[in-house]
Amino acid sequence: MFDSRRCRKCLGGMRKSHETASTTVGVTGVHIASAPKSGAVILKELFSHHDIRCLALADYPQTCALGWDAPNLVGVHQVPQGIMGTGPFVSRLLEIHQETFLHIVIPCDDEDVAALAGGASELADYGIDTLLPMPNSVEAVKKANFQKTLEKIGIHVPRQQTIWNLEELNEISIGLPLIVKGRLIHAYLAQSYTEVRAFAAKLFDVWGGPVVLQEYIRGAEFSVTAVADRNSSLAGVCAIRKIGISEQGKTWMAVTVSPDAFIPFIECLFEELHWIGPLEVEFIVNADDSSPVAIEINPRFPAWVPVARYAGADLVKLVVEICKGEASNTLIAEPGMCFARTYHTGIFAMERLAKLHTHQKYVVEHRGDCKNNDLDRKK
Repeated sequence: MFDSRRCRKCLGGMRKSHETASTTVGVTGVHIASAPKSGAVILKELFSHHDIRCLALADYPQTCALGWDAPNLVGVHQVPQGIMGTGPFVSRLLEIHQETFLHIVIPCDDEDVAALAGGASELADYGIDTLLPMPNSVEAVKKANFQKTLEKIGIHVPRQQTIWNLEELNEISIGLPLIVKGRLIHAYLAQSYTEVRAFAAKLFDVWGGPVVLQEYIRGAEFSVTAVADRNSSLAGVCAIRKIGISEQGKTWMAVTVSPDAFIPFIECLFEELHWIGPLEVEFIVNADDSSPVAIEINPRFPAWVPVARYAGADLVKLVVEICKGEASNTLIAEPGMCFARTYHTGIFAMERLAKLHTHQKYVVEHRGDCKNNDLDRKK
């Protein structure tokens, strides 16, 4: 159990002993089953920086991180789901902090962002840094509040209707076709009211309420991920045009484009919401209208963020640098880099899963050339 007296007492000494050591970064949202989160790719981005030690913070023991053997992966720790609230999440992080000094935590799930935004100051008291907006800013960009927030700022948005129960589907005020969106993820294009009901029922069953009905806007789809520094100024940005989109609304192929047309909107959002840290904004650009229409905001990095590094803007490392006070010029990703999503199967011994189930942690033991030693012993 977390002992606040012990942690506060030893904090000063721990800080001194880690001043010259590498930076330890914990990343949440390490889950790539039916609803992939971006934590897995964020961790893999950090693996490429040998001065960073990584901790996978998984809310499910069935995590792909158990199959990784990167030299700078320290271990895998189970944490509560963000939806459980700030208290349990912060308490668990401080428990981990007592064993492995955490310098920075990057949440990669919407609910984790909300939970840690409310606990950022407490984490900072113990030496754990974050780059997060205030809780009211996170609340303002949730799907149910998205339309009201952006209309107030003056950014074009589609009409939308928030549905809190299936009975409200009897009074839909938006014409067909329309987009049916889940509380957290997944979006479906409905061509009939029968499809609206079917998709809404499915989303309520999986994610709970509310479900958002959004006016369908025809046009090219773009997505922009950006990082705001602690002054809510633009520190880095990457824009993509979507080429391939799954039936659930997930981008599986895209190409980076110039972000110039979107930067004014992003800077306006940062200023008006006093935003700090990463976010993603999705836009539709209609051939008949030069003004982008914002259709969604996510308060974190998207899973496609690795393409930004290859386009000259390492936004994940940028977050670490800002937390360490090392950031410099604004990073702007160059156009012309493509990505295509694929699947990767991780292989590991059952012993790792058993340890995570039993002890809520699996500590990586690297030997030799960091091969999968569990598997080597099983041969």
